[in-house]
Amino acid sequence: MLPHCPYHAQIDFFRAARDTFLESQGLLDLQEFEVRREILDRQKAVAIEELVYREDMTMMWSGLGRIVNVAIDYFRLLSLVRGSDNWTTEYDRLTSINILQFAMEAYTTFGKVTKLWAEAQYAAAGKALADGMFPERQAKEGNLDWPALPYQPVHQGEEVAGYVWGAINAFTGVKSTDNLAGCISESETLLLDFRAVDESLMKRSNEDVVQGLAHLAATYKSLSSYVAGCSDQTKQQVQMVEARLVATDEAKILANLAEHKNHVELTLAKMKMQASLHDFPEWG
Repeated sequence: MLPHCPYHAQIDFFRAARDTFLESQGLLDLQEFEVRREILDRQKAVAIEELVYREDMTMMWSGLGRIVNVAIDYFRLLSLVRGSDNWTTEYDRLTSINILQFAMEAYTTFGKVTKLWAEAQYAAAGKALADGMFPERQAKEGNLDWPALPYQPVHQGEEVAGYVWGAINAFTGVKSTDNLAGCISESETLLLDFRAVDESLMKRSNEDVVQGLAHLAATYKSLSSYVAGCSDQTKQQVQMVEARLVATDEAKILANLAEHKNHVELTLAKMKMQASLHDFPEWG
């Protein structure tokens, strides 16, 4: 089994509560801050993995360069968010809360949150906490000019197109020039398959990794049905992907996992980073 964080439930709970709170309170600057901090956190994780599991000198220097850049970006981000009016705005709101009303809302919210937690719906429990304790939605406010994010807004079909493009490139070495976002059919169904694979792999247990890889193989084998409306060239490339798939079993997967555990750790960290950057082709 890969090393597993014992606090995933608490992390999911906290993130859902935080995001719901910031949205309901209209704290635009703090929302922008969290998006950028998440990207830096993922980049930092990859840098640490590269330094710890350095497979060669190139990886070590990559990790060093990445960690220095991340440290600089953290400093700039924290320096910028300190100037936000959101801090004083929310402080004024919190200090003017009616204590009796707040206590009553806390009492009714506690039961809902406890029930959801017992059902292992940790993110839903976090959202219920924020909604219950702060039911009044505030107008959106922000006074900072934020630098552009390292990605553009994602349009319909672009995410799954990136995953398919990445698969084609990884298996065949070919860079598809087709408009995959426009020609892949039932893109939402295919996208759910890729996300299910990601969810299984990130759970990190032997059973979940085996299940995730089996699901990924099945998804790759079904790609032809999704690219029926694409060019003949893309159809041929997908057939090459399907032809490269080899049968495997749980014992072989676990043996490879044990032998290459450090490399798998680094790969999972990179997948999280690429997801935060919306670099879907690299994730694929």
